Order: sequence, then structure tokens, then C-alpha cells
Amino acid sequence: MVAGEHCRAYHLRHDELGPGSYFPPSVLTGVLQESAIDGSAHTGFPFEYYLRERAFWVIRRISFRYERPLRYGDSLEVTTWVSTIRKTSSTREYLLQSPSRDEVIARARVHWVY
Repeated sequence: MVAGEHCRAYHLRHDELGPGSYFPPSVLTGVLQESAIDGSAHTGFPFEYYLRERAFWVIRRISFRYERPLRYGDSLEVTTWVSTIRKTSSTREYLLQSPSRDEVIARARVHWVY
């Protein structure tokens, strides 16, 4: 287990899968953002904290690698953790798995700026 690791369940809807059962970029970005917000809240920095501070993390770059295609109705578990953190940037890793199929679906790395 990685320090600071956080898991989030996500259920795919029919309108979220593109041709060939791949995430369209807009859906993928939303899933990764939601997982990051949950992970941040889990470590004591909920969304309300960022509202009060009037500051946010913004995605700078996403690297994504598919291992297996998704299927309609798949459950998805997104595990995320921060691998590097600096004063105004961080890198968050993601592992997307299908618990119903016991398979790794994809891996992602997101570079965030504050």
C-alpha cells in the first residue's frame, strides 16, 4: 500500500463510453478530478478549503495508458496517490481497476499546478 493512497468507486454510465469502450477525454478528466478531490479531502483538504483559500489545483498534463477496454455497466475503482509534491505543483498517480472483472483497466499520471 502506498502512503496517502485513496480509493474511490465509480460506476460507468452508457453515455460515458466512447467508440471501442474507451473513455472520451472529457469523461476521463472528470473521473480523475473527482478522485483527486476525494483524495485531497481524505488528507484534510476538502473542496471547501480551496473555496475559502480562493485557490485551486489545475491539470497541466495527463499521461494515460489503457490496459483493457471498459464495458458498459463495468464498475470502476480508482486508486490515487501523490507521488511528488512541490510548492506549486504535484504529480498524482492513478490506477483504474474493474473489481467485477478483477483486471487493471488503465494507469494515469497527472501533473497539477496550484
